[in-house]
Amino acid sequence: MQCMSSAEVNERRRGFDSEGALRVFLLADHFGHDEGRVHGGTTYFLNAIPAMAQSGLEVSVCFMHARHPRADLLEAAGLPVHFLGCTKWDPRALWRFEPIARAFRPHVLHLHSFKSHFAGRRWARRNGTPVVVHVHDQHLLPLPLRMLLRAQAGTTDALVGVTRAATEFASWNYGIDLARCHTVLHGLKQELFLNASPECGADVRAEFGIAADAPVLGVVARLAESKGHDQLLRAMPEILRRIPDAVLMVVGDGPTAPGLRSLAARLGIGRHVLFTGQRSDISAINQALDVSVMPSTCSEAFGLTALEAMLSGRPVVAFDSGGVRDLIEDGTTGFLVERFDLATLARRVRELLIDADRRSAIGAAARARARTFTLERHVAQMTEIFRAVVHGSGAVREA
Repeated sequence: MQCMSSAEVNERRRGFDSEGALRVFLLADHFGHDEGRVHGGTTYFLNAIPAMAQSGLEVSVCFMHARHPRADLLEAAGLPVHFLGCTKWDPRALWRFEPIARAFRPHVLHLHSFKSHFAGRRWARRNGTPVVVHVHDQHLLPLPLRMLLRAQAGTTDALVGVTRAATEFASWNYGIDLARCHTVLHGLKQELFLNASPECGADVRAEFGIAADAPVLGVVARLAESKGHDQLLRAMPEILRRIPDAVLMVVGDGPTAPGLRSLAARLGIGRHVLFTGQRSDISAINQALDVSVMPSTCSEAFGLTALEAMLSGRPVVAFDSGGVRDLIEDGTTGFLVERFDLATLARRVRELLIDADRRSAIGAAARARARTFTLERHVAQMTEIFRAVVHGSGAVREA
């Protein structure tokens, strides 16, 4: 199929100038995990997409996989959401979105996750549509896939990473020059966390039979190997040695749940560990915690749950990996600990649980830092990038 001519591309851009509303087609592999479970991308979509639409952008959304129950929240906001119903390895996902995109006539494609990056850029090249690739992770792609995506580097107008570390890694992973790469930090709907009352936390404690004055730490994350729950469990005996009434809340669900329950039993800490399963009331959960822990052993690109805890005024102790450095200033808004250093992890948690004044001061600083992560700032920066690529060179990009 032939690419659009320069004249056709320029005509499309003039159409944007005259129409005023910038049409953004957002394409992603999936909205969330199977069985209704959520991940950081889910939170991003639920926050950013409505905010983009409210800012004046015209947004159409398409996910390659099956429908996710949380999509109801987008549709309730009046947003068109399409699900292709393809399985992970279904090759039809690579072209089933095309009629939807063609009917929408986007000015720019906003692409998330691997299959979308590949298929979206292929379609965009044929149709002369500018492309913004958005990278939310720091996963090292297998060499064949990496080479496949690098071959499309010339069809990428801009790459967006969610933190500085994520941007630099994605530039290398995708073979895209840093001059075309941008860091745009996430934003969140903050009111839910800022306005949550201590009574919400008291209700959560009562639900799980936790004493009102018990020292409580927690981790909010999908139960997966890379999230490092096992590291925190192994640090718990040292925490309990100094604080024998401490309670750990493990909030989330996932494939490692059975193994983690067994590990807690083997370590003899089972009665101090509460597995809550997946929860939707994270703002209330955070109010029940004294300290939030993020023990991810992978390179977290961002760490949305850490940001949510900070908005809740809770200090975060995190393994120093990836983009979390853009959130936490060590010793001021939380603590960063070298990965797998369980002795220091336990010590930092203990210090915060024991010293209420220090915990309060760091929590207040964390909240102040987190309040700068606004949706308005995020959408303004993304819109600036969208407009820049639409008004870029009129020449058709080479393959």
